[in-house]
Amino acid sequence: MSLSLVAMMATGPRRPSAIDIIWYCGLAWLASGGVRYVMWFALLLMPLYAEQLAALIPYRTAPRVPRAVAIGFGVALLLLVVALLPWFEPARYFGAGDEGIYASSGRYNTLMASTTPVSATEWLAQNPIDGRFWVDMSQSSYTIWRLPEKQVFTDLRVELFPPDVWRDYFAIARGNDYSLLLLDEWEITHVMLDGRWQRNLHELLLATPGWCEQYQDGRAVILARCET
Repeated sequence: MSLSLVAMMATGPRRPSAIDIIWYCGLAWLASGGVRYVMWFALLLMPLYAEQLAALIPYRTAPRVPRAVAIGFGVALLLLVVALLPWFEPARYFGAGDEGIYASSGRYNTLMASTTPVSATEWLAQNPIDGRFWVDMSQSSYTIWRLPEKQVFTDLRVELFPPDVWRDYFAIARGNDYSLLLLDEWEITHVMLDGRWQRNLHELLLATPGWCEQYQDGRAVILARCET
């Protein structure tokens, strides 16, 4: 797709501006070096493609839309926007099938995904555990917000942590013998993980003397070092 855009820029009737080329080359370079930048590159491609395609399509006068139809469309769009505002709890439109989409507890649970560890962090706030804390990165942002006094192993601000830390994070998440070695090296005293996606680590710690499950809600799991 990106190569076809280059061909259109080079041979099409509309030549790209200097700004177009700078944006394209800059984001293409970033996307080639990091997966997280691919989304930004893809977003840039759409308007550039639109400009090139517009130059290939003959100009046509838009048909006149009756005033009543235009007003009706505007009103319908406004009602749709209002209906999806968080104050109207749009999750209830899904009926009984929304349990797996949103957080299971909390005052604003319909604004948070089911992976948000609302209940787990509440339990941890009431039952604090000392020491270093390893947490699944998908749960880290909410954990930092709810428990600002705790220092998590990593979080979604990927660029703040050196590559060695990320290698150890993913090695721990795999749930093998090397995971136990790293937990000891980092002196991790408790972990919070996703019971569905990190089942290997969960089962490994359950079977390891010196680790005990402290909390479980069907999604988030908290395990801590204990005396056996």
